[in-house]
Amino acid sequence: MKFPINFYSRKCIEHLQYKKLRKILYYAYEHSEFYRNLYRANGYHPNQFRTLADVINIPIVRRRDLRNAPVEQIVTCDDLSKFHL
Repeated sequence: MKFPINFYSRKCIEHLQYKKLRKILYYAYEHSEFYRNLYRANGYHPNQFRTLADVINIPIVRRRDLRNAPVEQIVTCDDLSKFHL
């Protein structure tokens, strides 16, 4: 049974946030050429994310960067036919 978020302590919530964000950062790095290139260009690697305070070190993604990048570099799916391009 899952409890509403307000039943958890602040420390527990922050730990869950950290774990989820770390998972997303690694997934993007490993599966998306766009994010891998963005991280590398900014001297960043997901293993630098050790606490929630490290969120300030994550490279910023700008809308124009996403618009200018080929969709094949952004998506993390091998089957692009699922997308309406």
